[in-house]
Amino acid sequence: SNSPPWGFSLFAGELDNRFASLLGGYDRSGFLVGFILYHALGREAHILKFAVRESHRGTGKGREILRGALDRMRGVGIRWVTLE
Repeated sequence: SNSPPWGFSLFAGELDNRFASLLGGYDRSGFLVGFILYHALGREAHILKFAVRESHRGTGKGREILRGALDRMRGVGIRWVTLE
């Protein structure tokens, strides 16, 4: 099947989850070029979605988004992170 594994309703439902956090990555003009969605539970977090726009892959933007998310997680006491 060519359909994406996450449809709009599933993604929107995750945003209503009290354990969910969403961080975006932007280019210099403020255009969203990537994001990371994760659940944080106590000292543990689970990365659910991590995406970078195809035109910005290989530029370091994904690394920047991931590092920002990990720094944020570390700042609230998360010590264990998994990728779903």
